[in-house]
Amino acid sequence: MRNLTLILCGIALVGAIASGVLFFIIGNSKQELHQKWQQTESKLGATQAELADTQREATALQDRNRVLDTDLAAAKRDLTEIRFSVEQLQQAYDLAEESRLVAIAARETAIDSLTAAHTELDALRAQLATSIAPVEAQRYRRTIADLESRGTERLATVEISQVAEHYSIAQVLAESLSGNLRKGDAAALTP
Repeated sequence: MRNLTLILCGIALVGAIASGVLFFIIGNSKQELHQKWQQTESKLGATQAELADTQREATALQDRNRVLDTDLAAAKRDLTEIRFSVEQLQQAYDLAEESRLVAIAARETAIDSLTAAHTELDALRAQLATSIAPVEAQRYRRTIADLESRGTERLATVEISQVAEHYSIAQVLAESLSGNLRKGDAAALTP
């Protein structure tokens, strides 16, 4: 029995040593786990702070994206208006170019007509110079100068009563007379 007691004491002693070793190992593991837990909490806090920063940045980027979308829509509207204006300007330019070409053609026609008129006038002057005497021409020149000096003032209104191939007959309306009529006064036809 004594051996049994010794064995039991040995077992109890081995158990106590094992318990002490286990207590020490568990204590160290607990401290290590506590340190790891604190580190994990620190990392979690840092990660949450980073997440909050990232969310703020995402919100700021979304706000900026909305502003950029608004700016893009405004730019598209402006571009559409500019395109419309360019089309209108192109149409106006095309019309102006057509008008310019028509004006050039009309100018060339007028120059041709004027040149022909000058040629005809020169021929008529030459014909006139040979058809009347110099004294008669001088008298016509004085009459023309006298008529031109009177200007373009309206002297009276006439009513045409008879029309022939080379002349017309008209009567002066007395109530319209506002000056002295003379031979050679110019007349203008008004409807």
